[in-house]
Amino acid sequence: MIEERGRVVAVEGRYAWIEASGGGACGTCAARAGCGTASLQAWLARRRRRVRALNRAGARPGDEVVVGLAE
Repeated sequence: MIEERGRVVAVEGRYAWIEASGGGACGTCAARAGCGTASLQAWLARRRRRVRALNRAGARPGDEVVVGLAE
């Protein structure tokens, strides 16, 4: 599971818009070229670092969350 921390910026029905915190240790890691976490980080960077996710936890704007993506 690839995980990225973020903050809920909006809720629309069953979904939450999450802004990725970014950064982390990816920039200094030697394995970043073949790493799923680095790939997710790069994808989020190209997309304004916001994703829409099913809000199973009932998160509200301002809540800190972890988004997971199966490898």
